[in-house]
Amino acid sequence: MNLDTFPASSVIWRPYVEHYDHWPFPQVALYRGFIRHAGMIFPYLPDRVIRQFGRIQYVPDPPPSSVTCRECDRRFAHWNDHICHLSEEAAFPFQTTGEYTPWYIKVSHPYMVPDEYKGDRFAFLEVLTLVFAMWLTLRLCVCLCVY
Repeated sequence: MNLDTFPASSVIWRPYVEHYDHWPFPQVALYRGFIRHAGMIFPYLPDRVIRQFGRIQYVPDPPPSSVTCRECDRRFAHWNDHICHLSEEAAFPFQTTGEYTPWYIKVSHPYMVPDEYKGDRFAFLEVLTLVFAMWLTLRLCVCLCVY
């Protein structure tokens, strides 16, 4: 499937919102670091999907460097010292900062660029960024007109 043509209206941006009335949002969900289970350590980076929390998506911080099991436990014991930055509430589900889209295209699309654009990747990314910005502007105008 071509993700660039997938309509934003078909994406479930906030999959857990219907549960908030029955299960309030726990602040520990904003912990950013590593979680350990059964001797394995897994990164937990909610700032990469901050839109799921109804916030404006921003460029996430780089992943933290790996840690030992002991350090992982120590950090999680003091989780409130390691929470991700919480951006403003989003006006519409797929809202991002101005820096996010160019960053996203730069880090994700080098792996998805069609062969015919491999020689001139930067020109392709410029065009893709412009098209995406125009698409977002149109979507925003439609959303504002509907509401």
